[in-house]
Amino acid sequence: MSAENNGKRMTLEELEDMQLLRLAEDRIKNTSGKLYTHEEIMEQLGITDEELDSMEDVEIE
Repeated sequence: MSAENNGKRMTLEELEDMQLLRLAEDRIKNTSGKLYTHEEIMEQLGITDEELDSMEDVEIE
């Protein structure tokens, strides 16, 4: 599957990337303004760095 953008044919991966970019831009525009540090999120989730380090590496596509 492909589409055209400014005369250039786009692959499905490029279309998905554009969709994700738009989603990210929308989320940035509509943010509550509250940002969290890595440490705060880890504490909220009850996860330690040691637990993450001991886990097998996972590749996410």
